[in-house]
Amino acid sequence: MKRILLSVMTIALVSGVAFGATRAFFTDTEKSVGNTFTAGTIDISVAGQNPWNTTYPMLLDKPSQTNYINFTIQNVGNNGANVWKRINNVTADGGTTAYLCTCGGSNVNVSSEPECYEGTNSCNQPYVERDDLDSYMVYDLYVCKGQVGVGNCPVVGDPASSKPGEGWTAIISEANQVRVDNVNGIWIKLNAVDLLPGEQLAVSQSYHLTAWNDAGEPEITNWAQGDKMMFDIELEARQLSAPAPVSEGSGLLTLRQKNTTTWDIVSDGASGTLTYNVSGATFNYDFYASGLDDVGYSLIYYADPWPGNHPGALIGTHPASGGIINVTGQSKELSMDLPGPADANYPAGAKIWLVPSSAYNPGTQSVTSWGAGKYLFEMNLITYDDL
Repeated sequence: MKRILLSVMTIALVSGVAFGATRAFFTDTEKSVGNTFTAGTIDISVAGQNPWNTTYPMLLDKPSQTNYINFTIQNVGNNGANVWKRINNVTADGGTTAYLCTCGGSNVNVSSEPECYEGTNSCNQPYVERDDLDSYMVYDLYVCKGQVGVGNCPVVGDPASSKPGEGWTAIISEANQVRVDNVNGIWIKLNAVDLLPGEQLAVSQSYHLTAWNDAGEPEITNWAQGDKMMFDIELEARQLSAPAPVSEGSGLLTLRQKNTTTWDIVSDGASGTLTYNVSGATFNYDFYASGLDDVGYSLIYYADPWPGNHPGALIGTHPASGGIINVTGQSKELSMDLPGPADANYPAGAKIWLVPSSAYNPGTQSVTSWGAGKYLFEMNLITYDDL
């Protein structure tokens, strides 16, 4: 045992002598000095402005007229970005009130004698107010990689307010019949490919005062004279790895009873509130509604066109007791995103309705009757990512 230990010590001493005899060697030293981490920037300009402060007053001279708002977004940051747009804070009112309507004992101010005459049913009843231009303003949305009115993004006439020509891509077309009240507060992604630093994206949106297929009336008439709709246009740019604005937290949807002919909200009618997760493995929700009939109801994803396109979805069936539905902690495996690509409202969002179960066929996912009983309709579209 000692011999083995001694041998080990001898080896160590020899190694030390060898190191001392060979200390000269070639070297090269490089140093990186003054290193700095700088956060990248996400920044966009709109219509050449940063911050964006343009307002767009518009005048619709007659029904079926279309007005356009066009602008160019530029990525002035140094990171690639995705850009979303939404119409927000939509409000509608009677606007001009230059005429005193006394028909039927109304004694209210309206825009004109024709509005008074129509709203009072030829002067035979008190004035029935209709101030919902947002329910009859069909919304289109187009984009083009480049600058409005230049190169691949031509417009017909004034670049700020004219119809886009060839080269534009429709995100929402007029044929979809998406209304302004449907998309109030809904974020819609504008760019299909990354918007890199220095690149531009042209945006065109139109507002078309017209009736729509399910409105129950074929045209806009004198009730709309002088009415006004106000709204904000909001843009948000996010870095490429960031989630969409709609994918954060919970969603809140208001449902209201509406006149199924004029589509006006029934002021003293039934209403409901749906709280839901905007993404997840299952569609989780709480739902409260009041003022209903004491019957069974179906909460449905209604996919246009009428009477319901496949695939829609039955979200849940709930009885109304004393006119009230109050359920919490509900979930449904939808196995699909909302809206589905076959929905006429795609990609803007999905309609959620509450209908009497007797008026819904879950097999065909369609509404089988209309107007009998109390229905609740969405106040805006929603989106849901099925993970």
